Amino acid sequence: MGCSSSKQNVIDFARGNEKDFHERFVEEEVLGQGEFGVVKQCMDLHARDGDDNKHLAVKILRKGITWKDNTLFMPIKPEALKLECGILKDLGGRHCILELIGVWESPSNLYMVTEQCDGGEMMQYVAKAHNEGIHTEDVSRIAMELISAVNHCNDHGVIHRDIKPENIMFQRSEPGSSLRLIDFGCACRDAPDPAVPNSQDPSRHTTFAGTPFYISPEMFQRNYTHKTDIWSVGITLYVLVAGYPVEQLQKAFNLLQSSDRNLRDLPGMPKDELPDSFFEMLHKMLTYKHKIRHSADQILPTEFIKLHNLSESAPTDEHLDTLGPLQPSGTGKKRPNLLVSTAYRHSAYLAYETFERSVTALLAAVLLRTHLDELVKKLSKPVVDDQSQDTSSNSDTANKMRLQVIQVQQLKKALQEINQTECAEMINNLPNAASYDGYAYHWKLLMQFTEEQSNKTSSYARQAELDNSMGRRTRSLLTLRKAQKDALDLSDHGGQHAANAQRKRQNNLQDNSSVHGSSMFDGLKRKKRNAKKKDVLNSSSHF
Repeated sequence: MGCSSSKQNVIDFARGNEKDFHERFVEEEVLGQGEFGVVKQCMDLHARDGDDNKHLAVKILRKGITWKDNTLFMPIKPEALKLECGILKDLGGRHCILELIGVWESPSNLYMVTEQCDGGEMMQYVAKAHNEGIHTEDVSRIAMELISAVNHCNDHGVIHRDIKPENIMFQRSEPGSSLRLIDFGCACRDAPDPAVPNSQDPSRHTTFAGTPFYISPEMFQRNYTHKTDIWSVGITLYVLVAGYPVEQLQKAFNLLQSSDRNLRDLPGMPKDELPDSFFEMLHKMLTYKHKIRHSADQILPTEFIKLHNLSESAPTDEHLDTLGPLQPSGTGKKRPNLLVSTAYRHSAYLAYETFERSVTALLAAVLLRTHLDELVKKLSKPVVDDQSQDTSSNSDTANKMRLQVIQVQQLKKALQEINQTECAEMINNLPNAASYDGYAYHWKLLMQFTEEQSNKTSSYARQAELDNSMGRRTRSLLTLRKAQKDALDLSDHGGQHAANAQRKRQNNLQDNSSVHGSSMFDGLKRKKRNAKKKDVLNSSSHF
């Protein structure tokens, strides 16, 4: 592995070079790998014993074009590196924003050292730390910390644009742990519009970014302000208390994207256990018209945000002590309750997420590129048929275009219709496959393996280009590596169908249309001639 060329320094506030980095830090276990680099735990030799910052995380990014296992990886654009590092530096690790300890840079590598969060992402944290249920006081604390982070971003002219459970991590896996908003790879600066001097209106933006289920209506219309982050926080808090509604995902999305809906009717919502103040807060966040939607500083003083008592692990920045008087709800209050089903629903979704990634890895590993292209084209057919319609409307058709999901049983039917019955059988042989037939499969996951992902039928396919920040890619690629191995290994237990499909695959390795030729699974193509599937998958180092 090596870089074909080295680059000039791109971070003007770097604290030193590669030698300086290694004089201060000792690299430890690998936390994640991706095509752009690796994330490791590191130990700060300058920190004293017992210091909270003794063990940190370092993201090592390769700056040049990289050859690895006969695969070409293009570098991250210097502008993107500058923006993400600059934003983290400006935010200063305050108000529940991930703290950037420093950046070190060599001609070929960039070392981003941050605090380490051991509590996991939001769903993992709730499932583990609150396995018997989460109290409304804890929901209140999480809401306060997240809104505080967004308010801090607003104060510094930053729009995150991809707030969701996967981008919220917790410092420790225990109740009361403070959260951190991470992954500013989709973020942008929110500078005042120079064409409108002294304007009091928020700046407008048109670049599409984010994850569909958490995206505001105005983001889909490509005419949004910093209040798009407030919408995403509202959806995230809905998922916090109700779980990710994968069994009724399209229904939930349709309701959320409608201007006429009752938030208590959202799938999975524990409406009897939550106080009225929660729904009042949520309504202010999910107001359809962004011009009248509340901003972060207007939501911080609301009753539900004040429900909890600030603990030692909660933010202690000065403005949290001066949030202003409590705004009364004007409605009846309920005593804080235990949301018993929340942890179970998060655990159930995490199990399904493993299944979904196994399906994606299986399809990428087994189908030829021509077949994969055919499948994606078939799944996106409603998008093609409805391109002439107004995609800013709230119709169910427009929302299907936006969300890009299909039921697992419909995915298997589509495979059968393109004469890939054996592949559908391999999916059936995965653990608990029968239980997931009605669940939503995010077919956009397949687009990263298609030949022309940037020119696919839907204009929303271009959002895949925005999903390449190191943090998110590292987590997803690690999971896909394990999922690919598990998917093919487990599908073999189903019998002759999997064996036949694999022999068919091996007989076509010389076909230049193979999906592995230019994808992260390129290593499979080179080695399948002389190795068993299990050995091949274990040897792939694209992750």
